[in-house]
Amino acid sequence: MDAMNSLPLVILFEARVLLRNGLCVQLQEKEHRVIPCFSLEQLTEEICNSSDAARVLLIGVVGLDALLCKIMRTRN
Repeated sequence: MDAMNSLPLVILFEARVLLRNGLCVQLQEKEHRVIPCFSLEQLTEEICNSSDAARVLLIGVVGLDALLCKIMRTRN
């Protein structure tokens, strides 16, 4: 099995562009597959994707209070 395929897919939800881009670069340097999300709709689409790949969800805390309930409903 390819090492790239054995790592989980990282779904990154972060509103701050600099932090999101920095985290993406760091994760990609460690050979993770990263999907950066900047909207709740995009996050919902990636969470509900029917792939069998292992996934890790990283959520930033900026502005999260307004979206926390929506994200939890999406996750469940």
